[in-house]
Amino acid sequence: MAGSKRVAVCDPFDISRSGIIAILAAAGFSATAVSAVELLRPDSAARAFDILLFDLEADDERVVARWVGRLRNRRPQLRIVLVTRYRTARFIGAALDSGIHGCVLQGEDRRELLHAIDVAAGGDTYVSPATADALLGQRRQVRQRNISLPGRQAQLTRREYQVMCHIARGMRTRDIARVLSLSVKTIEKYRGSLRAKIGARSVAAVTAFAIAHAGLDPADLAKPARRGGEPA
Repeated sequence: MAGSKRVAVCDPFDISRSGIIAILAAAGFSATAVSAVELLRPDSAARAFDILLFDLEADDERVVARWVGRLRNRRPQLRIVLVTRYRTARFIGAALDSGIHGCVLQGEDRRELLHAIDVAAGGDTYVSPATADALLGQRRQVRQRNISLPGRQAQLTRREYQVMCHIARGMRTRDIARVLSLSVKTIEKYRGSLRAKIGARSVAAVTAFAIAHAGLDPADLAKPARRGGEPA
């Protein structure tokens, strides 16, 4: 993967931005710094990049969601990975719901950053261990307030719950169909009804919901292998 994808780095702080670029350069990636304003310009040179690593240094999830939404409207093919120091489940969940393709928290091993790029470039979405831990904290709080069967809050059917768990574990539609002994078309139908019920627009959002509300333990999540893309 190294060297086959061009990476843009958007970070307001020179030290962290330079550090990320150095990590990418050492791994063989072509990486260049860009600003948040430049990324939204129609004629921006950043349009030549395939992957964006960003941190807006904004702790308001609404600001991040609006910015990501505008960027995705302008660059629907761009793969977006958030690198942030904010660890609240509310912030991370909103970022994932906005349509980013991965989240890594500052302080994690550089290998997590590289793995997130690898997974995002391959068409999948990645939630790092520290991100999963933050969401797990919210799941524990939810379960303390409302003890119920997994998935009950969204009134998921048994099949929808099974499909959700398999999606969160990084499985693709055809793999889920094989495991559940159902057709690919049937699994696609369950994926559609699941997205509608929980309001998730991406694999990362499904994973976040599974951890925060449906009792799925992050320890059960396997890192996805490098593979071709597939929508949530």
